[in-house]
Amino acid sequence: MEIPPELVPFISQFSLEETRVTISLRDRDRWAIVRSGGFCMNRSGQWEYEPLPSSRSDDFIARTRFTLTEATEICRSKGWLGARGG
Repeated sequence: MEIPPELVPFISQFSLEETRVTISLRDRDRWAIVRSGGFCMNRSGQWEYEPLPSSRSDDFIARTRFTLTEATEICRSKGWLGARGG
C-alpha cells in the first residue's frame, strides 16, 4: 500500500508486517528503526539498547536516527519492507 505523501506528517510509526520491527518517529524528522525489547538499529546495522530519553547521548542519537527515506531503505534492504512499501 502506498502512503499518500500528504499523510506522512501525521504518522508517527510504521509497523512492518510479520516482523517485530517498527519505524518510529523520535524527533522532528528523525526516525528510529526499533524492535521489541527496547532496541534500535544503528548506522552499522547493529541493534543497540535504547536508553530513556534523558540518558541518550548526542553520539547515540547520531548513530540511531535516520530520515524516513533512510529508514525505509534500510528496512527494505533487510527484507522487512516490500519493494512497494508493504
